[in-house]
Amino acid sequence: EGFYEWREEDERKWPFFFERKDGKPLMLAAIWDYSDVKGDVVPTFAIMTDEPNELIAPYHDRMPVAIDNPETWLEPNTSLDDLAMLEPDQFVVRPVNPAVNKVAEKDIDKIEDMTVIVPPPKSKARKK
Repeated sequence: EGFYEWREEDERKWPFFFERKDGKPLMLAAIWDYSDVKGDVVPTFAIMTDEPNELIAPYHDRMPVAIDNPETWLEPNTSLDDLAMLEPDQFVVRPVNPAVNKVAEKDIDKIEDMTVIVPPPKSKARKK
Protein backbone atom coordinates (compact mmCIF):
# COMPACT_ATOMS: atom_id res chain seq x y z
CA GLU A 1 0.00 0.00 0.00
CA GLY A 2 2.93 2.36 0.54
CA PHE A 3 6.42 2.76 1.95
CA TYR A 4 8.06 4.13 5.07
CA GLU A 5 10.77 6.73 5.42
CA TRP A 6 12.39 7.98 8.59
CA ARG A 7 13.38 11.52 9.43
CA GLU A 8 15.52 12.75 12.31
CA GLU A 9 14.04 15.56 14.38
CA ASP A 10 15.35 16.71 17.75
CA GLU A 11 17.88 13.84 17.88
CA ARG A 12 15.18 11.19 17.43
CA LYS A 13 14.11 9.30 14.31
CA TRP A 14 10.43 9.37 13.33
CA PRO A 15 8.67 7.10 10.78
CA PHE A 16 6.36 8.40 8.07
CA PHE A 17 4.15 6.41 5.71
CA PHE A 18 3.80 7.43 2.05
CA GLU A 19 0.83 6.15 0.06
CA ARG A 20 -1.22 7.01 -3.02
CA LYS A 21 -3.81 9.71 -2.47
CA ASP A 22 -6.34 7.84 -4.63
CA GLY A 23 -6.08 4.65 -2.55
CA LYS A 24 -4.89 2.52 -5.46
CA PRO A 25 -2.07 0.00 -4.86
CA LEU A 26 1.40 1.50 -5.05
CA MET A 27 3.36 -0.06 -7.92
CA LEU A 28 7.15 0.06 -7.67
CA ALA A 29 9.60 -0.61 -10.48
CA ALA A 30 11.92 -3.50 -9.67
CA ILE A 31 14.39 -5.84 -11.33
CA TRP A 32 14.95 -9.51 -10.65
CA ASP A 33 17.35 -12.29 -11.44
CA TYR A 34 18.54 -15.60 -10.06
CA SER A 35 21.42 -15.51 -7.57
CA ASP A 36 23.66 -18.12 -6.02
CA VAL A 37 23.08 -18.03 -2.26
CA LYS A 38 25.21 -20.53 -0.33
CA GLY A 39 25.10 -22.97 -3.22
CA ASP A 40 21.37 -22.60 -3.93
CA VAL A 41 20.04 -20.70 -6.93
CA VAL A 42 17.22 -18.47 -5.71
CA PRO A 43 15.19 -15.67 -7.27
CA THR A 44 16.18 -12.22 -5.98
CA PHE A 45 14.92 -8.72 -6.65
CA ALA A 46 15.71 -5.08 -6.00
CA ILE A 47 13.36 -2.11 -5.97
CA MET A 48 14.55 0.65 -8.29
CA THR A 49 15.27 4.00 -6.66
CA ASP A 50 15.77 7.51 -7.96
CA GLU A 51 16.45 10.98 -6.63
CA PRO A 52 13.62 12.11 -4.37
CA ASN A 53 10.88 14.45 -5.51
CA GLU A 54 10.11 17.57 -3.48
CA LEU A 55 7.68 15.71 -1.20
CA ILE A 56 10.15 13.00 -0.19
CA ALA A 57 13.38 15.05 -0.19
CA PRO A 58 12.90 16.30 3.41
CA TYR A 59 12.72 12.64 4.53
CA HIS A 60 15.29 10.80 2.42
CA ASP A 61 17.93 11.28 -0.27
CA ARG A 62 16.33 8.72 -2.60
CA MET A 63 12.91 7.21 -3.21
CA PRO A 64 11.43 4.09 -4.79
CA VAL A 65 10.40 4.48 -8.42
CA ALA A 66 6.60 4.60 -8.04
CA ILE A 67 4.85 4.07 -11.36
CA ASP A 68 1.29 4.63 -12.50
CA ASN A 69 1.23 2.07 -15.31
CA PRO A 70 3.09 -1.20 -14.66
CA GLU A 71 2.48 -2.38 -18.22
CA THR A 72 5.06 0.10 -19.52
CA TRP A 73 7.70 -1.16 -17.05
CA LEU A 74 7.06 -4.76 -18.11
CA GLU A 75 8.03 -4.04 -21.71
CA PRO A 76 11.56 -5.50 -22.22
CA ASN A 77 13.15 -2.35 -23.71
CA THR A 78 11.71 0.18 -21.23
CA SER A 79 14.18 2.39 -19.40
CA LEU A 80 13.53 4.46 -16.28
CA ASP A 81 13.38 7.54 -18.51
CA ASP A 82 10.39 6.02 -20.33
CA LEU A 83 8.29 5.63 -17.19
CA ALA A 84 5.51 7.91 -16.04
CA MET A 85 6.33 8.16 -12.34
CA LEU A 86 3.80 9.32 -9.79
CA GLU A 87 3.97 13.04 -9.05
CA PRO A 88 4.29 14.45 -5.50
CA ASP A 89 0.65 15.59 -5.47
CA GLN A 90 -0.44 11.97 -6.01
CA PHE A 91 0.90 10.97 -2.57
CA VAL A 92 -0.17 11.55 0.98
CA VAL A 93 2.29 11.28 3.85
CA ARG A 94 1.43 10.69 7.47
CA PRO A 95 3.35 9.97 10.65
CA VAL A 96 3.13 6.49 12.16
CA ASN A 97 4.09 5.14 15.53
CA PRO A 98 7.78 4.14 15.91
CA ALA A 99 6.43 0.66 16.81
CA VAL A 100 6.43 0.06 13.04
CA ASN A 101 10.14 -0.73 13.37
CA LYS A 102 9.71 -3.33 16.11
CA VAL A 103 9.82 -6.82 14.62
CA ALA A 104 7.89 -8.24 17.58
CA GLU A 105 5.03 -5.73 17.14
CA LYS A 106 2.27 -7.42 15.17
CA ASP A 107 -0.66 -5.22 16.24
CA ILE A 108 -1.36 -2.85 13.33
CA ASP A 109 -3.52 -0.68 15.61
CA LYS A 110 -0.47 0.16 17.72
CA ILE A 111 1.47 1.10 14.60
CA GLU A 112 -1.39 3.24 13.27
CA ASP A 113 -1.98 4.85 16.70
CA MET A 114 -0.33 8.23 16.66
CA THR A 115 -0.61 9.20 20.29
CA VAL A 116 3.13 9.79 19.93
CA ILE A 117 3.57 13.40 18.83
CA VAL A 118 5.83 13.74 15.81
CA PRO A 119 7.43 17.14 15.27
CA PRO A 120 6.54 18.89 11.97
CA PRO A 121 9.17 18.95 9.22
CA LYS A 122 11.76 21.68 9.55
CA SER A 123 12.19 23.94 6.56
CA LYS A 124 15.96 23.48 6.36
CA ALA A 125 17.58 20.77 4.27
CA ARG A 126 17.57 17.21 5.55
CA LYS A 127 20.65 15.98 7.46
CA LYS A 128 22.68 13.34 5.69
